[in-house]
Parts: sequence; C-alpha cells; structure tokens
Amino acid sequence: MKQRAQRKLQMLESSVQLLGQRATRARQQLQQTRAQYATLTTKQDYLHFFIQTGTYLTGLQKELAQQNPAQMLALYLHYVQQWGDAHRYYDAFDGKDYYLNSSYLTMDGKNGTLYGAGALLREMVQQHTSDALQHIQDTYFLHSMLEANVEDMTPFNRPHAVDSRLLSYFKLEKEHVLVLSLTEQAVRIYRHGALERSFLVTTGRHHRPTPPGLFRLGQHQKNIVLHSYDAPSSPDYYSPTTVQHAIQFWENGYLLHSSPWRQDYGPFTQFPHRDSGGNPEGNNGSHGCINVPPATLAQLEPSLTEQTRLLIF
Repeated sequence: MKQRAQRKLQMLESSVQLLGQRATRARQQLQQTRAQYATLTTKQDYLHFFIQTGTYLTGLQKELAQQNPAQMLALYLHYVQQWGDAHRYYDAFDGKDYYLNSSYLTMDGKNGTLYGAGALLREMVQQHTSDALQHIQDTYFLHSMLEANVEDMTPFNRPHAVDSRLLSYFKLEKEHVLVLSLTEQAVRIYRHGALERSFLVTTGRHHRPTPPGLFRLGQHQKNIVLHSYDAPSSPDYYSPTTVQHAIQFWENGYLLHSSPWRQDYGPFTQFPHRDSGGNPEGNNGSHGCINVPPATLAQLEPSLTEQTRLLIF
C-alpha cells in the first residue's frame, strides 16, 4: 500500500507542476497530502489517503485539460487504461486475465458495438455534447473511488468509506440511493445517508460491462420476456427468458432485473465461472443489466420509485 500511496502522491505532484501558476489551490492540497502521507500507518489511514488524493486529482482534470473536452478525454482514457493494465483479475476458470475496470474502458462487444464509459464519453465529445467535460470529470471521480474501494476489506454489507464521499460528491446525502460497487458486485442502499440494507448482484460481462454513473430508476415491468440482441450462433446469445421484475435505469435496454437462472452472485461473478445452480446461462456476467436474486428484488421493488437514484461505480 505504501508504494501505491507514493504513486498517487507523485501523480498529484506532477499534476500541480503541470498547472504552473494556475495551481494556487492545488499547491495547498498538495501540502496537505504530503503531510497526510507522512503519517500513514494503518490500512484505514491509507484508505482515506486514496479517497482524498483521488478527490483532489478529480478536481484538477478540467484545468489540466484547459477546459478542452477532447484533451480531457485523452487524459482520462490514458489513466484508466494504465490502471486497468496494472489491476487485472486472473480467472482460474478459463485461465484468462480480465480488466477489473472494464466498465470505464472502451470494450468491443463482439457485435459491432463498443461498450464502456470510454466509448460513451468519446461519442459525447465527438457530438460536442454541452456537458461532456462534466461527464468526464464525474467518471474520473467514480474511477478514483473504485480504486480506493479496492483497498477496503470492509464486508460488503457494512458502510464503506467511499460511500459517504460518493453521496457527498453527487449531493445525495438526503436521497434514497442504491450504491453499486462493480468490484464487489454488491449494492448498498442508503436513505438520508444511513445504510438500510445490502445485497449481492451480478453485472455485465467483461466485454458488455454495466455503465458507471448516476441514474434515476424508471419504468417498472413485471413478467416481461427478455430477448437476446445476438444471433443464435453467437456465444452471447440467450433464449427468450421471462423475468418477474425489471426496472429500467438507462436507455437501450439497461435494466435492474431478477435472474432466476442464476444461483451465485457477488465478487467476480461478472467473469466466466461455474454457477452452482447448474444453468449454463449463469456461468458468466450479464449483457450489461444488473442481475438481482428474484426474492430480493420482489421484496425491494415496491420501495424503488422514480425518486430513487442508482449510483454505479
């Protein structure tokens, strides 16, 4: 952890140096970070250091890119790719390495479509979307919190240090929020900043990752039939399947839905594995949707309204 903390400090130092005379506030943050670094002893100290440094680095992105969306996107893509290359998950099931942060990269969906935040942000920049800069900065922040949370060994069903920072950054302290950790494959539900309950999920497979971001839950549907976008010859094809509960959280068919074909949920179930239920459909992650145990979603569904926010990091 000491080496990782040192690298984060060096990143902040080089960023401040690049800003030059524009770095008045950043220099103060750098001084605070150096002082904090000198006192690090416990795992909790390191965790808070990663959270704070990540927050400072997020705040510098627009200035580093000189308010240029294309330049800011390039900085973002370089950084998340670099982190992803250094933090791969080795899957003993198939002997392959997978990115832990594929949701933040640009992934080939093997169907003519690119997935992941990298692809979405590039499209926004190319289309000159007015809030592209803010979206890139927000996604950089979410990735910074993912990095910090990887260091946190707190059980998934207890509050995590990054959760309060996430709620604060997006001004959600007084809201009803589902905080979904992509690395933990877990959801923690907060109401007015207090943890209400938690449960394990399974999100998008490596090349069809679930998008990070802040969403508002939409239409509730019951007993709907899901149809595959892939041809029957594709390894990603699945037979038409009925699910009892489904709630849309983003366009293009992204749903929070029950998954009766799946027995196992939680860490690394988004990668190839052997589901203990015996159904081959459960041996990999979803196609981007959030799979929830049927009994859990049936119980939760009435309390999830259009005012409920879903924060995925």
